[in-house]
Amino acid sequence: MAKNDELPYGAPGENAVHICVDMQRMFAESTDWKMPWLPRVLPNIVSVTAARPERTVFTRFIPAQKRGQVPACGDAITSAGDR
Repeated sequence: MAKNDELPYGAPGENAVHICVDMQRMFAESTDWKMPWLPRVLPNIVSVTAARPERTVFTRFIPAQKRGQVPACGDAITSAGDR
C-alpha cells in the first residue's frame, strides 16, 4: 500500500462490515441521478464485496408508491450473503 493510501486508524479488524450504500443502476445509467465517479469506484466495491460477501451489507433507496408514504426500514436492507 502506498504511503498516502494508508488508513489513519490501521486495517479493519475481523469484525468489520462493508456497508455499500445505494449501488443502483440509476446512478450508473444516463438518468438525472447519474454519478460520473461511479465507473471509477465500482471495481473497488466489487473487489471488497467479493473478498468478504458475508460481511457486506447493501442498502438501497426505495421510493414510496405515493407521495408522503414511507416504506418500512427493514425493506431497504439486504446482505450480499442473502443474494
